[in-house]
Order: sequence, then structure tokens, then C-alpha cells
Amino acid sequence: MNIGIRELKQNLSKYLEKVANGELVVVTDRGIAKAMIVPIPGGDQMAVGIEEGWLTPPKKTGHLHSPLNLKGEIRTIDAINEDRGT
Repeated sequence: MNIGIRELKQNLSKYLEKVANGELVVVTDRGIAKAMIVPIPGGDQMAVGIEEGWLTPPKKTGHLHSPLNLKGEIRTIDAINEDRGT
């Protein structure tokens, strides 16, 4: 879809909604293409995943707790080497 600068300025929200729905908007100045507005690749994949059921939205939002500082009996590399028999 080609749209002039003045029309874009007056109806920006309308055209951004069209872009969000997958349309490409070519911005023209006196009939000459100057720019293209395109959707962000994969920008809506979270919403699609939630809608299709393969993603679950978070139950809680906000501050995360600090990670636990656990002390193991052996180092990870030593456990891997032991498992491999080296």
C-alpha cells in the first residue's frame, strides 16, 4: 500500500495497525517512494503461541528473587568426567 506523508501523519495509528496485521506501507513524497514500514519479524509470536496453547502466559510478573547460592559436593566438570569414566 502506498501512502503520502501527509496522510500518514494524519492517520498514523490506523496505518501502524495495518502494519501490525502484516501489511507493508510504502511512504511516498509527491509520488516518489521514500520509506517502507514493515512488521517486526516474529513480533507477534508470543501472542500466537498463547492463543494456540503452546505457550502459557506468566502467572506472576514483577521482581524476581535472587538465584540460590547452593554449594555442591563436587564441581560440575568433575561429575561429568566421572560419568564419562575419565
